[in-house]
Formats: sequence, C-alpha cells, structure tokens
Amino acid sequence: FGQPQPAVDAFKEAVRLSYSEPPAFQAEVQNALALTLAGNGNFDEALAAYRKAAELDPAKAAYQNNLGVALRAAGKPEEAVAALQTAATLQPHEIEHYLNLAASARDMLSATLSRSRAKFVAA
Repeated sequence: FGQPQPAVDAFKEAVRLSYSEPPAFQAEVQNALALTLAGNGNFDEALAAYRKAAELDPAKAAYQNNLGVALRAAGKPEEAVAALQTAATLQPHEIEHYLNLAASARDMLSATLSRSRAKFVAA
C-alpha cells in the first residue's frame, strides 16, 4: 500500500511521546497515525487510532468523520452512523459528513433488510 513501515513506526513513537501533551495535540497525532496505518493496509490498528483521536478531542468534526468512515469500512454501519451524525452536528455546513452519513445509513438499511429477508425465508 501507500505508506512505508518507517512512517508507521515514526508515528507510533510520536504517539508515545505525546502523552504529556494536551489532549487536542494527542488527538492530532493519533489521527495522523490512523491515516498512515490505513494507507498501509493496517485497518484494525487504524480503527483503534481513529477511536482514540475521537475520544481525545470529541468536538473535532474531522475525527468523528474519519472514525465514521473507518467504521463503515469495517462493516459497522450502526456505529458509523453515530459517529457521522456527531460530525454533521459539529460541522453542519460540511457536505462530506452528510455524504458519508447517507452512505452509512444506506449500508445500515441494507443490512437490516438482509436480516429481515433471511428471517422471512427461514419462516
């Protein structure tokens, strides 16, 4: 994929060193690590870093959006919708949040319909 392992290692060291910094700075470092991990194909680790960034700075819409996109990619549309609704609330004029929210809501509806269809066929 995109980012070489030395970049991942450098961001992990930056995370380690940032623990004495303000939460907003720690969140920025976590988000940068998450983006690098995702670019390197380490999606589970990236999701954990996105969660940490959103936890450290819950008022930053970009972190909520990134978390929502990662959750959608991980097949967790319900959680994605929650994060993306938060992003849209925090930054109501950002169309990207609404596009991502709509896609995640569509995924959630599709999953619900599939489960309902399976129950109906089984009955």
